[in-house]
Amino acid sequence: VGVVHSLKECIQRCAIKYDYAGIMNGYLCYCDNHLTRLSSKSNLCNIPCHRSPTDCCGGLYVLSVYNIESYQSSSSINDLSEKLIRGEI
Repeated sequence: VGVVHSLKECIQRCAIKYDYAGIMNGYLCYCDNHLTRLSSKSNLCNIPCHRSPTDCCGGLYVLSVYNIESYQSSSSINDLSEKLIRGEI
């Protein structure tokens, strides 16, 4: 999808056609319907989002991946089950 300024913006863009939204390097948004190479190392998510610094926007070349359906039914981003993927989706 490209450059975004918040996790919410990434998820909103991906929700149009995809099941998953991923963000890395603090601003790069990716969308896909399939997950590969999963890891649950949440310590790799260490870059805050530009306009929403309390949210994590991935790590250096590490995606924080969110299930869009879970996000939309969640009361907050912190309620989500987050998984990380190293590299691109």
